[in-house]
Amino acid sequence: MQAQHLARVIDALTKSGVLSCAVGITLLVLVGLTARRFPIAGARRIWLGSFGLVSVGLGASDLVRGLAESRLPLSAVTTTLCALAASLILLVQKRRESIAGLRQDFCSAAMDGHEDPIAVFDEGSRCTGANTAANRLNTSSGGDIVGQNLRDILPKESRCEADRAVARVLAGKRSCFEAECDGANGRRAAYRVMLSPIPTEFNTPPRFVADFADMTDIRNEARQLRWKLAEQTMLLDDVETQIWYLTTPETYGAVNRAHAEFIGSEKGSVERGNIYGFATPKTVHVCIDGNVEAFESKKQYRSEIQIDGPDGRLRFLSVVKTPKLDANGEAEYLICCAQDVTEHKKAEAGLRMQTSAINAASDQVVITDLHGRIEFANPAFEQETGYSLDEVIGKNPRFLKSGKQDTAFYTLLWNTILNGKTWHGEVTNTRKDGAEYIAQMTIAPVKNERGVIERFVAISRNITEKKAFEKRMDYLAHHDTLTELPNRLLVGHRLTQSMNRARREHKKLAVLFLDLDGFKLVNDTLGHNTGDLMLKTAAERLKTCCREGDVLARMGGDEFIVVIPEIKRPDDAKRFARRLFSALSKPFVLNGREIFVTASIGISIFPLHGDDVESLVKNADAAMYCAKGQGRNGLYVYDEALNIAASERMTLENNLRKAVERDEFVVYYQPRVEIATGRILGAEALVRWRHPERGLVYPDQFIPVAEDTGLVVPISDRVLRTACMQNKAWQDAGLPPIQIAVNLSARQLQRRDALSVVKIALEQSGLAPQYLELELTESALMHNPEAAAMAFNRMKKIGVHLSIDDFGTGYSSLNYLKSFPVDSLKIDRSFIQDITSDADDAAITRAVIAMAHSLNLSVVAEGVETIEQLEFLYGLGCDHMQGYFVSPAVAPEDFEQLLQDSQSSAQDQIGFAA
Repeated sequence: MQAQHLARVIDALTKSGVLSCAVGITLLVLVGLTARRFPIAGARRIWLGSFGLVSVGLGASDLVRGLAESRLPLSAVTTTLCALAASLILLVQKRRESIAGLRQDFCSAAMDGHEDPIAVFDEGSRCTGANTAANRLNTSSGGDIVGQNLRDILPKESRCEADRAVARVLAGKRSCFEAECDGANGRRAAYRVMLSPIPTEFNTPPRFVADFADMTDIRNEARQLRWKLAEQTMLLDDVETQIWYLTTPETYGAVNRAHAEFIGSEKGSVERGNIYGFATPKTVHVCIDGNVEAFESKKQYRSEIQIDGPDGRLRFLSVVKTPKLDANGEAEYLICCAQDVTEHKKAEAGLRMQTSAINAASDQVVITDLHGRIEFANPAFEQETGYSLDEVIGKNPRFLKSGKQDTAFYTLLWNTILNGKTWHGEVTNTRKDGAEYIAQMTIAPVKNERGVIERFVAISRNITEKKAFEKRMDYLAHHDTLTELPNRLLVGHRLTQSMNRARREHKKLAVLFLDLDGFKLVNDTLGHNTGDLMLKTAAERLKTCCREGDVLARMGGDEFIVVIPEIKRPDDAKRFARRLFSALSKPFVLNGREIFVTASIGISIFPLHGDDVESLVKNADAAMYCAKGQGRNGLYVYDEALNIAASERMTLENNLRKAVERDEFVVYYQPRVEIATGRILGAEALVRWRHPERGLVYPDQFIPVAEDTGLVVPISDRVLRTACMQNKAWQDAGLPPIQIAVNLSARQLQRRDALSVVKIALEQSGLAPQYLELELTESALMHNPEAAAMAFNRMKKIGVHLSIDDFGTGYSSLNYLKSFPVDSLKIDRSFIQDITSDADDAAITRAVIAMAHSLNLSVVAEGVETIEQLEFLYGLGCDHMQGYFVSPAVAPEDFEQLLQDSQSSAQDQIGFAA
């Protein structure tokens, strides 16, 4: 029991800090060994080996050895150990007192050397020590500060805040507060009191040190600064620039009127306020981050920020934040200036957008000063001319001159723009590599707000290709694409000019109308390619016979015309005709075949046989038919008594009238195929004359006479009725419905009852209008375009489809084309024949298809004969085709079989659809 009591005493002394942990444990071990009556030798080994009392300076080994040898009773050992413990406790206390004395001497010396008052307080806030400066503080009792309570040192208004600070420091946390205290000299000073906890031994009362930092001078300086800022603020309130200063990254010091208005507050409510109270959550961090950067870096901070304005709209501010440094180089406050640059940013954005647009433009843009010196040129100019911007800046654009425009041209240009007007025109310029190009140019003066011209802007684009295309289109409009000879239109102009000159000079001229004999046979038997080659070869040979000034033209088909602008007598024309015969007499070698070609030539003389183009050409044509009627390969000079020709024509006319009466005409059908799918979607009704003696006669052999005599009207009416009835019969037989196309003649369209004829044909057959398509040739439309447009509009109202046939051969105006309510265009076979080998034919066809599709018209290609042509058309996006590649025109029963076959195997045959 004694041992247990002794152990509790030692444990209590250890926990209270009186005994060190090592000493306490040692004593407990000794007590335990003794209480258990362990052999002293064993206890000695544990004592000496594990702990050892040497560390506390007591002769422990001697004491243990004495105890072991004395063989004292247990009570005596216990008494001895207690005495030992008391000695150890006394020794530890002396050491602590010595160390505490040293610490106190050191701290006192350190505190006395400090200018600010410093004092140490215990847990009851009673001062236990202070430096000399602290003893100069006045207390409520009037004595020294040592022994006084902290509250006695402070004025009443600061004591509550001091109590809160003391509570925090006693909890082990540093804290501070501000207070004004009186000194021994009666002077009141402002102090910033910092309370810091003092580390203590285990289980000792907490203490803290109070450091009174004199802030009087700093506060006075701040007050003076506020006064100065107030004065400056009064001056700065009339400035539009926003100005404010910050005492911390988040705290306003003062602001001018402009800044207060921008953040939507009164000046008084902003000053000393927190930024969080005035900035929106979306922009507050942007503001504070810049403030922190300026405070920490101690350098001027510039930025451009986006912030919500007082109206809620996003504004751009250019901000400069300048830190004010104290004598120690620390940032005391931050002066900020901000300029609203929103409008400037918008102007910059607009300028960038305009600059980007100019730089991305394909047109060339050049800006010059008033004297024509280049200030700016966009990339398109550099790319077009080959000159870099560095090469042209400061130079006059005259280095681009090609010499194609004279001085008068440029004088007019400068007079126009110097008078404040815009100049438009075309000019030929020269690139850096010497190549020329044609530019379409606009030059406009740029005036300032006073209306004074400051510079010029020139916008130009390269139209070289456009001009070449226009020239080519003009050439194609006046020339035959196959032979490149002047066509009917151009020869009419040339003949008019020659007649005017001959009329003025009282001279004669001759018109020779030439037709190749047997051309149709060659074309039908050997194919169109061979026929075209024959025409080209014939044209080349005929050109070798012409002199300068003579005009050779192709009128169409196998017909040519030659204008000899000056002859003395008709025999001169005959001699020229014989030269033409001679040129054609040599055999033609066409695709490995040797073919002999003859011609029939008719001659008319101005002014003997006509005083206008139409009369001369018509009479030469009549003379040609006379020559052909005389056995071909001959010539005939027109005279008034063309009895033989008139007789043959009369015979043909009479036979045609009988054919109409006897109903000798039959209708054949040529399928129209959708290129993408290969399905037959329609057919063209083509008339044939089943002549009792000549057999099946094609329309080109009798339609011209029928047109002249008016017989084309009953013939066409018959074809229309037959086609409608046949189409309805196919539908009734269960075949898929298709559109049937019927050609209208110009005479039919000009009839007053043309619409009634169509309506009757539909009513009698029972065919729905959408399955009838009416075709009119481009040349027939242009004969009287206004009347044709009116007739087409009437036809369109009843629901039929309308189409322009032989498009590209009549030189129609695109303006007129827009006025016709047509659904489709049919490209003439003359453009399709060489589409895969002739670039001009391909270009025209491509243009027609693109133009038609832009007008929402479908396109039908006529005369397709080869797979190459078909593939080419498919690549151009052509919609439909008809021609020998699919089938010639066939009898109704044969067409019915074609229609049936197309529904089951069209795509396997010619379709391109996936």
